[in-house]
Parts: sequence; structure tokens; C-alpha cells
Amino acid sequence: MVNEVLRLTYDGWDWNEIEDVVEQNADLVQNTAQRIIDKAFSALDNYYDNDDRGRPWYKHETFPLQMNYGEGYNLFLEDETVRFRISAKPYNHVKGELCRTQDQFDLLRQAIRDDD
Repeated sequence: MVNEVLRLTYDGWDWNEIEDVVEQNADLVQNTAQRIIDKAFSALDNYYDNDDRGRPWYKHETFPLQMNYGEGYNLFLEDETVRFRISAKPYNHVKGELCRTQDQFDLLRQAIRDDD
């Protein structure tokens, strides 16, 4: 997706059109697609603001992905265990159990249970 954003930008497409087209063609959860597109536009913004850093070009590496709670991942309690579910692709979830210190679990459990 990042490569497609860069390619369309270099072909002269309007950024608003790029976002819509790339998001529609992505085989990802909408929030995930939006985050990836934002990452590509951030690299382009940095280039145009600081052109001495080099123009972003097609890459074949993974990018860190930021997700919002409830839109890309969920945490929940199950038998006093903190479990997670990540959805990068529609209907293709990754599930697991978090492992941390007891103090970290206590804080996380409190945050999950507390309405505030």
C-alpha cells in the first residue's frame, strides 16, 4: 500500500484521490489501511518540508503499525487473564494472551474494568 501511494503521487495524482483509491483496493480492515496510507503521506510530507533528506521511494520492508483500541485491537479479561485480538485483515484475527509482570497486569485489569 505504501508503494502504491508513492507510485500514484509520482504519477501526479491528487492526494485525496489516492487515499480513496488505495483504501478501497486494500484487503485490510479500514482502520489499518488508513494508518498505512497516513504513514506514506507522512514520509511524503517530511520530504516536501525537508527536501534534503531524500525523496521517499518504493520500499520492501515492514512498517510499524499503530492501531486505535477498539478499531484494530481489543483487550479483554478472561479468567483473570488479559487476552488480545488484533484484526489487520477482515475476518482474519490474531488472538493471544498477554504476558507481563503482576504489577503490569494489575494496572491493565484495573483499566479494563474501570469505566473512567
